[in-house]
Amino acid sequence: MKYLEYIMLIYGLFLTLYVFIFIKIRNKESKPKFKADLTDLIGIIFFSIMLFIIANPTPPKYHGYPTKGFQKLCFVNQRIIFDTIKMYYEDNKKEIPPVLTTEEINHYLDEVFLKERYLKSKLYFPSIQCKLEMKNNELYCLRHGSTNKESPYYKSNEKENFDSDELSDYYREIKNKRDKEWQETLERAKYLKIVFALTILASIKMLFAYLLS
Repeated sequence: MKYLEYIMLIYGLFLTLYVFIFIKIRNKESKPKFKADLTDLIGIIFFSIMLFIIANPTPPKYHGYPTKGFQKLCFVNQRIIFDTIKMYYEDNKKEIPPVLTTEEINHYLDEVFLKERYLKSKLYFPSIQCKLEMKNNELYCLRHGSTNKESPYYKSNEKENFDSDELSDYYREIKNKRDKEWQETLERAKYLKIVFALTILASIKMLFAYLLS
């Protein structure tokens, strides 16, 4: 999208310069070297419409990072981790302990499951407050609760505002990168709007040149 914006900027400037320099508004008796025809007029109007759309970008959906979205992501991780723990203990012919603490689960995630190929890659949690515990074969997060709605550990966060200070380092880096890209998009949009205004003036001149040619 960034390269398309640059192309539109350059082409818009070139088109505007062409219209203002070479297209002359003359009466029907004159014979201008460069005449405005209907195709040129339609083309510059169509280009102006495209430029207007690109110059008014829609804010990306990730802005705000709703808590419900993070809860869902945490639930996805919980399901993966629960299945992995179950598989690990079955392979080693052991019973799952009645209690697994946050430290023990983190040890499995960071050391055991990755080294023994139970997980292909490291799992990232959305919040620094995501801390998992397991009791009686039920895995839950201290921040987002359990995936089971019947569980006493279940939490509904649909109406709760997400505090950006809770972002984990991994997701904070993603957010900062996307925020930076959005700000760069807004900066380019400023120049696109200027070119859009110039193409509108060029369209008006082209219209008069066509009507009077």
